[in-house]
Amino acid sequence: MIVAPRPLAFAALCLAMVGALSACGKPEDDGPTVHTVPSALPAYPAWSVGMIGQPLTRVVKGKADCIGVFDALSTKHLGAPPGYEVDGWAWDRTAKRGVQHVLIVGLDDRVLGAADGGVVARPDVPANSPFVTTKFVGWHGVVGATTGTVLAVGLGANGGQCALGKSMKLDATVY
Repeated sequence: MIVAPRPLAFAALCLAMVGALSACGKPEDDGPTVHTVPSALPAYPAWSVGMIGQPLTRVVKGKADCIGVFDALSTKHLGAPPGYEVDGWAWDRTAKRGVQHVLIVGLDDRVLGAADGGVVARPDVPANSPFVTTKFVGWHGVVGATTGTVLAVGLGANGGQCALGKSMKLDATVY
C-alpha cells in the first residue's frame, strides 16, 4: 500500500530544503569589516593611564565573578599614535551591573589598552541572558597596538579580574 504525503507537511519539507540549499555557493561571512581612518588613536580613559604598559598582575589582584565577550575591533587608527578602537560587553555577577572598566592585555601580560564599561546599550544581552537586568553592559575603548593578539579583562566591583571571551588578533581575526 502506497501512502501519499500530506500536502501541508510535504510543502513545509520542500520549503525547508529550498531554504537550506539557497546558501550553497555563497561566500562565507568573514565577520565585520574594520573601518580604517588616518587619525590618531583616541586617548585612553583617564582611570587607566597609570596601568598602560604595566603587567596585568601588577595592577590587578584576585578574581572577579563576571562574564562577557570581546566582540570586535571597530576602527583602526593609522595616525600617531596608531591602534584600534574595540568593543564588547561584560556583566559583573557580584555587583549585578555592567562591568565598569575593561583592560586590553597582550599575550605577554602587558596592559595595552582600556575601555569604559556599562556605557553602551546592548539590548541583545539581557534578551538572551535573563540574569542580566540592564541593557547598559556594552564597553568601548582603545588599544595602542597594531599587531599581536590581545585579550579583554573585566575589572569587577570587588577589584578582581575576569577574562571576557575570546582573544582577538589585531588583524580582525577571532580565535
